[in-house]
Amino acid sequence: MNGEKYPDPTADIAVRNADRIPDNIAEVIRLMKSVASLAGLDVTNRIHLRDRATGKEWK
Repeated sequence: MNGEKYPDPTADIAVRNADRIPDNIAEVIRLMKSVASLAGLDVTNRIHLRDRATGKEWK
């Protein structure tokens, strides 16, 4: 929806894609949780990652 309450599917798709976690970040988080589980541990808080090349942070 735009400011005037009309549907704006192009903007909706763009916002959804911008908010989506990249596949490589999701895979790293999944692997970290799996390793913790194999060690008999649980991840109890969020995992924070920072891309060294871009400086972008993922929480």
